[in-house]
Amino acid sequence: MDKIDFRFEDKVATITIDNPCTRNAFDAEMSKAVISCLEQAEKLGVRVVVIKAQTSHGIFSAGHDLNEYRPDDDLADDPIFAMFEAIYASPLPVIAQVEGTVYAGALWLLLAADLVYALKTASVVMTANRLGIPFNPKDYSRFLSVAGLHSIKELFLTAAPMNAEDARCAGIFNDIFETPVALDRRIGAVANRIARCTPQGIANTKLQLNQLASAVPLSDEQTAGIACKRAELLKDPALLIRTQTLMTHLHGASGKKRGPLPHPTQIRDR
Repeated sequence: MDKIDFRFEDKVATITIDNPCTRNAFDAEMSKAVISCLEQAEKLGVRVVVIKAQTSHGIFSAGHDLNEYRPDDDLADDPIFAMFEAIYASPLPVIAQVEGTVYAGALWLLLAADLVYALKTASVVMTANRLGIPFNPKDYSRFLSVAGLHSIKELFLTAAPMNAEDARCAGIFNDIFETPVALDRRIGAVANRIARCTPQGIANTKLQLNQLASAVPLSDEQTAGIACKRAELLKDPALLIRTQTLMTHLHGASGKKRGPLPHPTQIRDR
């Protein structure tokens, strides 16, 4: 599809996100296309997958396409989370190449990837609490398996941008680079090193490390309590109002797109 480009060369596949109309926000079609690309890469005998984006207005991805979001939907059933799980579960090492700002749901792509390299001008923003969107324990635990508790709390509780240096210190980025050329060079070198290792050994290591990192047991009582609270938040009429306010900012009352994606602090309850 034209929103997702797939190509491969010398055992390295590249998946490029290219949907400028929505600032590279993922809709169901795009999410399923990425899953299909991962499956194709495995069949082709590719050794490494790189996921990158054609930045739009300085944005790597605006996250979840809110045109498809409904407040009473359970995000656990959303195709975008199926895409993240496919990246996480793939036996192939996945490298995220970040240029621009990564918003909201797209942050899980970075968490699902095995390695993340970014430009020094990149940043990450978690805007879920501007709208009041609750996630389930599995989604929160993925953050804790990658970064420190205080860094994650700062992301979620403030909805403020985290710059590339802070994201690197938090463990979200493996490393950051001054120029696109330096970024490309590093990713190419890492991909070549991975390709010199055995695919069976790489797949086994990825599987075990991911399973160990995601092992966060909760009691049945804790799980039930969290599910109850999530359901309560999802049914809150204020969530619908906040979502509609954001959609007005993005598209205008007539549905026509206008201006760049607003900063999270521009979103207010009405």
